[in-house]
Amino acid sequence: MRKFLFICSMFIATQAFATEMANPYEIKGRKINSCNSAGPTCPQDRQGPKGERGHRGEHGRRGAKGAMGSRGATGLRGATGSRGATGATGITGATGARGATGTTGARGATGTTGATGSRGATGDSATATIPFASGTPVTLISASPTGGIETQAMLGFGVNFPVNGEPGDIVITEQSGDTSFTISRAGTIVSISATFNNLSSFEIPTGIVTVQANVYVAPSGSNLFIFQDEVDLTPTLSGGPITVGLLLQGTKALSIPVNNQDRVLVVFSATNSLGVVTGIEGFANAGLTIQ
Repeated sequence: MRKFLFICSMFIATQAFATEMANPYEIKGRKINSCNSAGPTCPQDRQGPKGERGHRGEHGRRGAKGAMGSRGATGLRGATGSRGATGATGITGATGARGATGTTGARGATGTTGATGSRGATGDSATATIPFASGTPVTLISASPTGGIETQAMLGFGVNFPVNGEPGDIVITEQSGDTSFTISRAGTIVSISATFNNLSSFEIPTGIVTVQANVYVAPSGSNLFIFQDEVDLTPTLSGGPITVGLLLQGTKALSIPVNNQDRVLVVFSATNSLGVVTGIEGFANAGLTIQ
């Protein structure tokens, strides 16, 4: 700023000097004689009074923008502002993977016993099914077509006994065992279903072996069981190797009347057309339906 004022003062003085030089014979309203170095020496005049201070010069033009100063030090951190309003709830993200199953909790205490349910509909008391099962394997030996001794198997409820002798009625003795069951009311045996699970592995070159389930009935007060009917199980065994686990099955409708205290016996047997005695072993079971 001082430099600027100095320049302005010098400019004003220069202007005043130029004005005086333009009219050397009149200074501040006073005329003076003309003198030069060739003429007589001009008398030395006294210094005039100091002139009035000139008018302040015009404001100079704005200087060029100075270079940017260095960055000041970082100010102190302002106080924490108040917490803004809670934003809107975002959209629900995708369901994460299912976590591992937690450990089983302790068993809760036993609840109180519920009320007794209503009584179910009365079943058909006119029909009953009696089951038979050998429990252990039975051995069936079939005689040749010309006759001979056979080995059959009488079935009970998980037990069996062999029956040896020629085909025909069966008499229960102390040695034979007894797997029969007693009829509790008069009725009719209307069907039989039977299965033989083969446990023998052998080959039949020619001929046929057939396994049968037979029904016998002994009248009340008698140990003589009289043959009533039979069902042939299929497939019949023939024409090649017989495999273990082969199931022979059959179902047949019957019409065998029975009375209270009659006894019923189921016996498995085998027949063949091979011309030789043939044996087969397996599990046997059957069911009789009585009306």
